[in-house]
Amino acid sequence: MDFGHIKKEREALVGQMKQYSPLLAPYFNCQDSLATYSAGLHAIPRADFYTERQAFIKKKIIAKFQDLFGADAVEKFAIDLDRTLASNIVDHHIVLSHPQFISQNIIADARKFFSSTKPSAIVAITSGDTPPNNFFSKNGMMFHGKKLPLFSNAEKDACSYYLPKRTFDFIERIKQQKRWHEFNKPEQEYLEQEQVRFNSINFSRCRDYNDQVSVQVRDTWPLMFDAGVRSTVPELLYITQEELTTACLIDLLAEDTFISRALFDEAFRTRVLDNFRGIVVTWDEVTGKGTHFFWRKHPTEPVALRCYLKDGRLVPHDERHASLAFNVDKDTIINLLKKREIFPSLFMIFSVLHMYGGIKPLVGQGSMTYLNIFRDEWVKTLEEAEYAEEREHIRSLPINGLIAAVCLFQNQHGTVRVAHGQDVLYGGGLTADYLHTIFALPFGSLFTVSAIDVYNYIAQKYIPKEKQLP
Repeated sequence: MDFGHIKKEREALVGQMKQYSPLLAPYFNCQDSLATYSAGLHAIPRADFYTERQAFIKKKIIAKFQDLFGADAVEKFAIDLDRTLASNIVDHHIVLSHPQFISQNIIADARKFFSSTKPSAIVAITSGDTPPNNFFSKNGMMFHGKKLPLFSNAEKDACSYYLPKRTFDFIERIKQQKRWHEFNKPEQEYLEQEQVRFNSINFSRCRDYNDQVSVQVRDTWPLMFDAGVRSTVPELLYITQEELTTACLIDLLAEDTFISRALFDEAFRTRVLDNFRGIVVTWDEVTGKGTHFFWRKHPTEPVALRCYLKDGRLVPHDERHASLAFNVDKDTIINLLKKREIFPSLFMIFSVLHMYGGIKPLVGQGSMTYLNIFRDEWVKTLEEAEYAEEREHIRSLPINGLIAAVCLFQNQHGTVRVAHGQDVLYGGGLTADYLHTIFALPFGSLFTVSAIDVYNYIAQKYIPKEKQLP
């Protein structure tokens, strides 16, 4: 297959994406360098309306990092949150592996690289209920095209939010699968060193697996870069959107806001349930998708149960656990959040952090689409006069910070392929020359290189089956 044929196929894919997901169209043609584009992501008009709310959210973020990394975390990691917050919300709370997520944190904050002083940390608000066996992790990591399992098959559907701390024993799992011979001698030696490194990380302050991921990512991220540029690289700090929203809700639900009314005002709650039904990240009771407001902890397994409202109570959809139903009142919800018996759904997360808190979401090809729909539904729902100002601020919330592109590549036996985290580490990290080259490329070029992965997502959600291209 020659380049002309490849280019023709790529243009056909991009053409359909522009047709069926028009919000993405401008990004394929963007000629701004990645460095210029990245800086523009943070050029957000100052919104005094959200200043107090974002100060409240920032305190919760800093409190988490101090709990996890020590009281000196702010100084040690140069945590200096912008006055108007923007954050990568695409990242999954998994160990550094998938090139899409590593790339997105570079794209989102390219402006912070090569600073003459220690740059302020990158804070990513990540998805912390990710199952171990998801599209982006496949039960663990990838290295030179081969799997490094971190979980057993029995754990593949577990909810990361409820996974306990663990030992990282991927070599033992590879050997149990009789696959150790797939790696050559230098690769085996590298993996042995890497497993020792994983398990020598100080996890003493970690409560659970998600905390371990936050610590592992902070420890590993600098190693993704050549020693010559490491001192100019910002720290990368993960906080899960579930625990951040939980911390906010415990205080917020005591106040009279459109967030608390969505739960405790029966008429308003009914309007919310009706208006948001069927959006990708909310709920559809008929098909058994999503959950109403919160996920419920399974009584014995690290699994989350979906719940639907019935007679003023949130009742598990799985009838075997009907006894775990709970009242939707302030004291009950706050108590269950504190005990980690429930955690907020994406509806609650996006409503609290972005619609109420005004944080600009830095998005992927999927979240750009559904968050625009989500924002429009909140504007429609807040029709009452008392929310006129709130409604207008939500209407103007920018959801155009696309960071869905890959910028990690490697030459593997004469073929250019994307590079996973372990590939980058094995190769000694990204060099200054590599980063300067990437930062000078037009963002549209990088985004178009990702066309196949982007197309697979868009086709699944928005392109009629009979129109989809092979």
